[in-house]
Amino acid sequence: MEIKQFKISAKDGFQLSARLYIPDNEAIGIMVVNAGTCIRQNFYQKIAEYLVGQNYLVLTYDYRGVGESKPDSLRGFRAKISDWAVLDMTGVFEWVKTTYPNLPKYLLAHSMGGQIIGLSPEILIFAKIITVASSYGNYQFYMPDFQRLTKKRLIFMRWAEWWYGYIPAAWIGGEPWAKGVSKEWRSWGKHRLAFSEIMHLQGQKTYFKQISVPFRAYFVEDDIMATPATIPYYQQDFRQAQLEIIRLGPDNQGIGHFGFFTGRVSESIWQEMKDWLQDVNDNS
Repeated sequence: MEIKQFKISAKDGFQLSARLYIPDNEAIGIMVVNAGTCIRQNFYQKIAEYLVGQNYLVLTYDYRGVGESKPDSLRGFRAKISDWAVLDMTGVFEWVKTTYPNLPKYLLAHSMGGQIIGLSPEILIFAKIITVASSYGNYQFYMPDFQRLTKKRLIFMRWAEWWYGYIPAAWIGGEPWAKGVSKEWRSWGKHRLAFSEIMHLQGQKTYFKQISVPFRAYFVEDDIMATPATIPYYQQDFRQAQLEIIRLGPDNQGIGHFGFFTGRVSESIWQEMKDWLQDVNDNS
């Protein structure tokens, strides 16, 4: 296996840090990994290495304001989640389409990264889509204890946006959030609607209805964020797709929101995912 680190231009020219995992044997397809909210691309290295071992090229990248695509300071840095979709994600997808025109293309998206995919016209390049722990980031559907904690955090987030100009990492864990990311995420929590409907209210052009490929969405029973209550809304967004909901239940306790990618799941789940992808290759 070889790992190449390089830059990909977003639609507005912003330079995004990316990594391409290259198998030793001839690649049978390329898998693009969409990260969750403010999660560095190196979080997905373990599953990337697994997929490379199955002869897939794997591309990971950092959204603007995250990881190696982050400036020295987020104070005054302009970035929203919708920018990650319309500018960053679309730029990455276009790079993949241009660079590998003849390889089958697949998408593996985590959390928010599987929520925003309908905001890019280039989503149609993929032969198959897999999302994990994706709903639409609405704290109204969090597990009760975490929902109460999040509502308390909202007060401090508004204050931090004003005082610091961003949300410090120590307040939320992981990476700091750009001010625009925080404000947009909070605004989505005001609605009990499907994400596509929220985007319609904001006047954002969407491509959810055009997604018709085989689509597998994993939900985890002990996920405190992408809870089972969000599944009907997710189904509404992707009702034109060949959507299959996979619920990882009591036998998979401890996976939570992040464990699918860190090896907390049994390898049989990754194996089954790989087999499902291989079926697409066999039929193409």
